[in-house]
Amino acid sequence: MPPGIIHEIINFFIAFLIAAFLFEQNYLWPIPAKVFFGLAILSLLFSPDLDVKSRPLNRWGIFKVIWLPFVVAGHRRILHNLVLGPLILCLVPGIIMWVKFEDLWVVTGLALSVVIHILTDRIVTGVKRGIPFCTNFH
Repeated sequence: MPPGIIHEIINFFIAFLIAAFLFEQNYLWPIPAKVFFGLAILSLLFSPDLDVKSRPLNRWGIFKVIWLPFVVAGHRRILHNLVLGPLILCLVPGIIMWVKFEDLWVVTGLALSVVIHILTDRIVTGVKRGIPFCTNFH
């Protein structure tokens, strides 16, 4: 799997591309900005790598104890699941942002960042093991 900084760079790059695309499609500027925020910025705190000693986990400071159950469960057990990962990692920000429907664009960006992280890990692991891309998604 790629190092954490690579995930951060990939998320930033894809966030920029999606925001630019949405802006080009005449979405009002707050929507691309919110997707960018969720995908590039919130992903620095809400990452599938919260289940191991990582940069995102260290960013939580004393509050990293919140993620202890996932650390105990093991890396790539729960937060790297394509369904459970985005659900769990988007739950807290999703509830907070529910106040305004348009703020769900932020949660959409965060959900995309989680899926991109998981897929990137699976692709890299598959390539390292010589497993064809399409069979690496269990």
